[in-house]
Amino acid sequence: MKFKAVSFMDEICQQPVVLREFVEQAFAEEDLQRSLAELMRGRQNAHIILTGMGSSLFACYITMKFLQVRGFHASAIESFELQSREESFYTRDTIVIAVSQSGESPEVLELLKKLPDFVSVVSVTNYPNSHLHTMTKLSCGIYAGTEYLTSTKTYTNTLAAMMLLAYRLTGCGEQEMKALRSQLGQCADRIES
Repeated sequence: MKFKAVSFMDEICQQPVVLREFVEQAFAEEDLQRSLAELMRGRQNAHIILTGMGSSLFACYITMKFLQVRGFHASAIESFELQSREESFYTRDTIVIAVSQSGESPEVLELLKKLPDFVSVVSVTNYPNSHLHTMTKLSCGIYAGTEYLTSTKTYTNTLAAMMLLAYRLTGCGEQEMKALRSQLGQCADRIES
């Protein structure tokens, strides 16, 4: 078996490149944007539960705060902990955002198997062929490429994906979306310098 020789610094230096790739790919997902708007339509009391494990969960906290500031009922709960919640915890207005860079986190996949059928799920993952991606109707890509070492570029792009998802869920307009796109481009420039 051959392994690609990659250093931690290589992956750190790839962050601005993959962040720019994310901006190009993710902002072009018009079908996803329409589907997310449709998902939110009619959900006056949506409870958005953001879940993941490790660094994927950490990315959920920033998104949770953004949603709360915008007036949404949002929670970040570890996937393993969320597995123990009874069906009565959820309502038809519950939306679960399941985050896993690999799309193979066992706790996240097990959670999806246990969720009531009436709960809507959106996944955020780096791999379109992963179990997480194939188990959900709506999926947001991270577009960070393969990561061989500890989470660097996938974490950066997960943060970007989560913010774009939050903007889309809250119905941000064209000007706000342009501003976010510009800010993400500036982040890539700052990382590079």
